[in-house]
Amino acid sequence: MDARAGIVGNNLNVLMKTLNIITICIMMPTLVVSIFSMNVPFPWQHHPLAFVGVLSLALISGIGFLFFWKRKKW
Repeated sequence: MDARAGIVGNNLNVLMKTLNIITICIMMPTLVVSIFSMNVPFPWQHHPLAFVGVLSLALISGIGFLFFWKRKKW
C-alpha cells in the first residue's frame, strides 16, 4: 500500500508540474496583451502594424518561455 501511495504521489507531482508549465505559458502572452490593452498612450499605437506587433510580442513571449523550460529540462 505504501509503494502504491508513493507512485500515485509521484505521478501527481509530475502532473502538477506539467499543468504549472502550461498555465505560465498561457499567462505570458495574456500579460503582454493586457499591458498593451490599457487606456494609456504608448509610442506606436497609431501605426498600421501596431496590432501585429503586439501579437508578435505575445507569441514571442510564449515561445520564449517554452524554450526556457526546454533548456532547463524541467
